[in-house]
This record gives sequence, C-alpha cells and structure tokens, in this order.
Amino acid sequence: MTQRTRPAFASLLATVLPVAALAVGTVVSVPAVAASRLVVLPVVVGGTGEPEAGLVAALTEGLKQNPQYGVEQGDALVTLAKFSSVSLTDADLARLGDAVDQAAKKAGGEAADAATSLAAAREELRAAARKGPRGAKGDELAWRASTLLVNALVASKQEAKARTVAEETLLLFPGRKASEADKLSPKATELLAALPANLGAKLTLRTRPEGCEVLAGDVVLGKDPLEIAVLQGDGYHFHARCPAAAGATAGAPIASHPKRVIVPASETTRQEVLDAEFERGFQAEGLRRIRFATTQDRRQLEESYARRIAERFDADAIVLASVGELSGADWLNARLYLRSGYLNRQGLVRLEPQRANALGRFLATGKDVPGVLKPEDAGNLLSSSRVSSNAEPAVAPWYSDVVGWTFLGAGIVVTSVGLWGNASYEKQQEEAETLRGDMERQDRLFREAQQTKFWSGIATVGGILFAVTGGVLLAVPEYADDSAFMAIRPNFIPGGGGLTLGGRF
Repeated sequence: MTQRTRPAFASLLATVLPVAALAVGTVVSVPAVAASRLVVLPVVVGGTGEPEAGLVAALTEGLKQNPQYGVEQGDALVTLAKFSSVSLTDADLARLGDAVDQAAKKAGGEAADAATSLAAAREELRAAARKGPRGAKGDELAWRASTLLVNALVASKQEAKARTVAEETLLLFPGRKASEADKLSPKATELLAALPANLGAKLTLRTRPEGCEVLAGDVVLGKDPLEIAVLQGDGYHFHARCPAAAGATAGAPIASHPKRVIVPASETTRQEVLDAEFERGFQAEGLRRIRFATTQDRRQLEESYARRIAERFDADAIVLASVGELSGADWLNARLYLRSGYLNRQGLVRLEPQRANALGRFLATGKDVPGVLKPEDAGNLLSSSRVSSNAEPAVAPWYSDVVGWTFLGAGIVVTSVGLWGNASYEKQQEEAETLRGDMERQDRLFREAQQTKFWSGIATVGGILFAVTGGVLLAVPEYADDSAFMAIRPNFIPGGGGLTLGGRF
C-alpha cells in the first residue's frame, strides 16, 4: 500500500490559509464599538476660583487613557450643544413622509395594504423617539401615521386592532386629540376621542422651580405637579417652561432642556423632575462650568446636576473638577459620576499638570496612581495636620493653687480647734464623774461637757472636710478655663445644713 504525502509548503498553506481567512472574517464581522461619552466640567463653589485651563486639559488627557471614553470638555461642549439632537435626519423625514402620503391615498380594497405601510412607518417613528427628540416635524409625522393607521384599520374591518392602536396613540401623544384637520372617518375619530381609564403607567412630572408649565414638544400638557398616563417602553421628551418671575433675568422665560423619559415595563408609576433652574444657571455660565453658591448647595445638588449634565449632552459619565483647600494648601478635586448620578470615583492631587494627568488616569481606570489621594487618605491627612480641639490645656503648678492652700490651712486650723474642744470635753466629763455630794454642779458639768463635745465634733468634721478639699484641689491639675464647684450637706447637723466649696478642677 502506497502512502501519499504532501509537500511541506503545501501542508503549511493548507493550515495557514483557513486560519487566516477565519481571522479576516472575524475582524470584518466585528462591529465598531462606539466610545462612551464622558463630559468634563469645572466646578466653582462660592467665591473660589475654578481649576486653571492647563489643569483641566491635563486631567482630560489622563481620562483619555481609557479608550472606552470619548472625552468632551471646554469649547467642544459648546459646539456639541449647538448640534441638533433630533433623532431623524431630513432624509428620514422625507422618506417616511412619502410612505405616509402614499398610504393615505389608498382606500377601499387597498386599506389593508395601507395599514401595513402605516404600521411600518409608525414603528420606525416610535423607535426614533426612544433615541432622542424627533423634532416638531417628526412628532407631527408620527401623529399622522398613527391616526391614519387607525383609520385604515377601521376601513379594513379590523376594529379590535384599531381600538388598540387608538389607545396606544392617545398614550403616545398626551394632550392631543383627533380633529377635522386629520381627515379621519367618524369611527376613527370616535376611537381617538378619549382615553379609557386605568391604561398605561402613571408618570408624575415636577418642575424646578415649582409651578411651571410642562410641555411635550409644542403641546402644553399642564402645570406642575402633573400626572399623565404613558405607554411603557416608549420614548417621551418633556420640558418645563417657567415665567421670568421664577428667577430668570432680562424678562426672558426659563426653559429646561428636553428630558427623555422611558418608563420600563416593570414600572407602573414614576416621577421625573424637569429642571429649568439648572438650565438657567448653566446657560449663564456659557455651558462651560457649574457654579454653586455654597458648599452646602453643592452637597445637596451635585448628584442631581450630574444627571442633568448627562441628559443635556447624552453622556454616560461626568467628571466635575474643583479647587479646594486641604491641610493648608490648594488641591484639585475631581469626581466621576455615572449617568444615574452615582458617585463612582473621587480623588485629589496637588495643583500640578502631571498630577492632574495622574488623577485623570485614576478616574478613568480605577487603578491606584502615585500622588493621587482617595477621600479616606485625604481624611487622614486632614486629621494629622489639624490641631486637636481636645488637646490638653496649660496646667498651673500645684503649689500655685491659692484656693487649695486656703482650704487646707483652714481645715488644719478648724480641725485643731475641734481636737482641742474634744480634749476639753474629756476633761469636763472626768471632773463631773469624780465630783461627789454636789449633784447640781455635777449636772451642770455634764451639760457643759456634752455641749463642748457637740461643737468640737462639728469643728473636727468640718476641719477634716476643708483639709481634704484643699488636698484634692492641690492634687488635681488646675486648668485656665475649666472650673467646677462642690456642695456638701452634712447629715449630722440638726435641722439640716449646707456647705458649698468652690475651686478649679
């Protein structure tokens, strides 16, 4: 039996070519992954200055070390804000408009075909709303496609489906109803007349400041607080419009940036805030920085402002950078917030470009970088450099306590008097006991002895207390500002009594 073999080169080609083809196919088939947008903004608190442009630029370069982020800051944000955020191009509007116009011309036996074309256009317009605002033309086209679909379904005898689409349309376009201008059949107009109760999720819309008008596109829905029914899973875009008296200047009204709201199927109620006050302040700063009046305002509002910035620029992450004092020196403080407003990372560095770059790398990657202080490290530094508020005050020498010596001296003297009185009592008692034959004088001596004993006892106990108090005052350190007093109420004094001793402890 003859064994066939391949030349070595042919075997190599047979092995390499399929692998190379597979690798090329894999590379070609993998779609490009869009970078997440990260917005960098300086923060000013009170009268403090904002970080220098060079520091912010170095911070931005450090953030770019993570290729996942497409970093925007400075003039790029102003340029970004000028671009329309409409999710439909002019070409999309023209194509969908032609499709709707062609379907609207169909009638009778072609109503079913018209319904199919209108349903496709309607779904594309609904998908566009989930990505961003459709603009006035897009909203009008979406309304027209939806109402004409109801009309076509009625004409093709699909009334159950027509009713469902009519209810969805009223949920998708709160505040709108069919009119003669829509040129619908009476039945379609009836289905689009009113929304049945208990349909959709309940969305509560609040405004900042309070009491402003709430709009969906150009349609005024009402004033804050406003509750409407919405279709779960679909995209809405609301904004607030407030009068100039609410805080704007030069007689101009305040308007919030349109906010995209999508209530997921898992939720039946939701509340959103349309922040016109933030937009007013942000516009006043030229879309270049965030300003807080006080540190307290920053603590209360920064998280919500991070969410507003994410909504404003459709960003996935936000870095807010400020300058503050720590341990007697100025530091650059930068905080990385996620789109939800969650504070993901924070660090501090000295005001040097290379350190700012290191701070950016830390925020972007989460890896420890030399020279970057985390909040807990900054707290330890502050604690070690701060003069302790409970440090021991200066202690006066024990021998300089005049009050202590006074109490001690008085105690010794009074105790001595008490002891002398006690000796007199014993002498009188002994004399009375040895006296015979004169009962009257003996009784008098006994009474005098008892009286002497009573007062000598008081003098002895009082003297001891004075002496002990003086000793305590001399033993306990004397501080310049701390003082206290002590009150003693001896129980042996008939009728009660009191003795107050004062001094420093």
